[in-house]
Amino acid sequence: MKDQVMIVTGAAMGLGLAAAKVLAARGAAGALVDYNADALKTAQAELAAECPQAKTITVTADVSDEAAVKRYVAATVEAFGRVDGLYNNAGIEGR
Repeated sequence: MKDQVMIVTGAAMGLGLAAAKVLAARGAAGALVDYNADALKTAQAELAAECPQAKTITVTADVSDEAAVKRYVAATVEAFGRVDGLYNNAGIEGR
């Protein structure tokens, strides 16, 4: 994963945060995406404390909104030049 650029959705807690930590520990950079801005900020601080070398951005977004998806992909490309992979952890509950 070294030098790969990843997007992790649902990154503020649970499996998304755990995946982001593993990716960062293995040398990946990328975007942490979640709809909860406060939890996302806390998650980024936690990840930085555990993996000080981690290069991440945060993007607050609702993955059910196509425009928001385009924004977090564009933000990742702007910050890192490309996207190599996606850990699509965020869920959308159906009716």
